[in-house]
Amino acid sequence: MISALLPNVVTVQAATTEVNTSTILEEFSESDIIEEIDSFITVDSGKLSITNEPLLEELINNNLEAANAAFNPDSALESTNDIIVSIKDQLHTVNEGIDNNELFVQADKEIVELNQFSTMANGYSDWAHEIRRHWWGVKRIFRSKAAASSFAYEMSTSGNMVGATSVLLVGAPPAAGAVILSGIYLNQMASSINHKMNLYSKIYLNVTYALIFATGEHKD
Repeated sequence: MISALLPNVVTVQAATTEVNTSTILEEFSESDIIEEIDSFITVDSGKLSITNEPLLEELINNNLEAANAAFNPDSALESTNDIIVSIKDQLHTVNEGIDNNELFVQADKEIVELNQFSTMANGYSDWAHEIRRHWWGVKRIFRSKAAASSFAYEMSTSGNMVGATSVLLVGAPPAAGAVILSGIYLNQMASSINHKMNLYSKIYLNVTYALIFATGEHKD
């Protein structure tokens, strides 16, 4: 496997994570809950870990349906503990990759792959269509209608579900029990991208490793 050329990185300082305790009792949609849960994840000694787990449990317990929709591909509603376990499993997978010198986590929690072509090396990620890999999945940021429309068209016309999965998750394997991609799923995603791009000048597409997606307005 050919390594991508990457910047020479020496150390990573722990990211400062500020948890707004006033939001714990608020209700969030599945498109927002990922960002809220991510505020409890910090970089410590080059690895990812949970900070203030009791407050995270309270947040999930108050937003169980949204958290379930974001992380659980099955229809059955999981418990708060099940979702915490799922989050810890995903963090463990990333930290294993760091231990094996396959992944590197930046101070902002974005993940860089060390042992394979990165999206930047492939020329896939740029300002108009930026790709960021995180512990929970992949965030795509579209800053032009042309870039969003092109990706939406690519998804809606894809006849290769395995290939589409690889594109969506930037080559990473989906979580065990992840939803099975179908033409309906990809058409719904394409429709959501096009609809949001008609409303906003910049949008995001979040895809979790369970292949749950959400779109919304992106603010730089």
